[in-house]
Amino acid sequence: AMPSSPPLGTGKLTLGQLAERYGLDARQAVHILEKDGMSVGPGKTLKEIASSNATSARDIYDLLWQNRDELQTTP
Repeated sequence: AMPSSPPLGTGKLTLGQLAERYGLDARQAVHILEKDGMSVGPGKTLKEIASSNATSARDIYDLLWQNRDELQTTP
């Protein structure tokens, strides 16, 4: 399960790695971030995504955490 606070080093993970670590659907994660107006690539780290979208890795993580029910691939 995805913790409510990002563990140290989470910003260095790609969106794909984050999805794999917590059993999330990477394509759905991209969709959620794009729906929020972000330019995203599954191979980019959270820090890279944040930098190119004038936000923080923590804000991206928080957005994904808020939508975690939509992202779960395993019960």
